[in-house]
Amino acid sequence: MRNAKILAFPLPSAPPNIEGTTPPPLPVLSRSVRDIGLPEIAHRLGLDRLEAATIVKHLRTLATAKGFPLPRTTRFWRGELVCGPKLIVAGAIWNRYEVDKWFEDRDPPATRAARQRQRQEALREEMASRAVAAATPRRIAASA
Repeated sequence: MRNAKILAFPLPSAPPNIEGTTPPPLPVLSRSVRDIGLPEIAHRLGLDRLEAATIVKHLRTLATAKGFPLPRTTRFWRGELVCGPKLIVAGAIWNRYEVDKWFEDRDPPATRAARQRQRQEALREEMASRAVAAATPRRIAASA
């Protein structure tokens, strides 16, 4: 044991010193993973058998009434930048994350918050009734 050497460990924040190597590149997401187009959205909504103009009309209504996300592509009409639901056209491209998030919770935030308050109130009432039932003394029938 007298021949043992004590080695200094590198600090945890310092990367290991390996000469001649480069860190691996980060994965690059392809456009098909990040983007979603009108045909896929129409399929998810069950509108895929309709004409493109009708699907666009439905999506514009959803954007106005239910907060459907707007496409990330820009659009110009007669030299003017188009804003709002009029951005939705047959060739528009959406951010897949935003569309998936909308499909997960289709209601606007105010409706979701109201529904959550109703669930919490119902849970409080149920817990209160259980507490009353648990605190009420029970009579145990005598064995014969």
